[in-house]
This record gives sequence, structure tokens and C-alpha cells, in this order.
Amino acid sequence: MKEVYKVEYDLGIFLDYLSILEIKSEKGYDVPGLLAFQRQKEGLVESSEEVAMAYLKLKHINSLIWWCMDFQRDYEKEESARGMIALITAELNDARDSIKSKLGNSLFSKTYSEV
Repeated sequence: MKEVYKVEYDLGIFLDYLSILEIKSEKGYDVPGLLAFQRQKEGLVESSEEVAMAYLKLKHINSLIWWCMDFQRDYEKEESARGMIALITAELNDARDSIKSKLGNSLFSKTYSEV
């Protein structure tokens, strides 16, 4: 007997998570399941310009946060650099949260079936 179940996702969290997975993949890390997530994103992005712009902004911000973390690791002994990077990272995280909250509590769902 086939079992069908539905999973709901918060749109902002999904797009944020996917952008991080794509950045990891671009950096050469193995990201299992990335293609399945990208297929879901394509349908969402094609359906709404607001979603497409939110995704692009999240990916850009997450790329900057990644760079900040790399910089912080490289210059961890320099106190002035750490403080500056911490402030920048905090600002970027605030921008990221703002984008996710603008999407509201939008949920999208995916239906799965098992044999």
C-alpha cells in the first residue's frame, strides 16, 4: 500500500538553507541531496519575482558571511580584525533575518509517497 505524506517548509528558512548548501558546493564540499533542493527552488523562484530576489539576496549575504568567517579564521590573533568582522557579521545576519521575515510565515509544501 502506498503511503502519502505532506511536508511543509518555511519559505525563508528553506531559501536560506539552500543558499548555504549551494555555497558549500561551490567551495568544493560534497552536499548530498543538493539537486533535489535545487529542483524545488526552481519552481518557487519561477513562480514569484519576490521569492527570486529574496533568494539572490540571501545567497549574496551568506557568501559575505562565509568570507567573514574565513577572514576571521585567518586573522584570529589580530584583535582589531576580529572586532570589525564580528560587527560586519552581525549586520549581515540582521539583513538576512530581515529578508526571511519579509517573506512572512509563507509555507510551501511537498507531497511524498512511499511504496
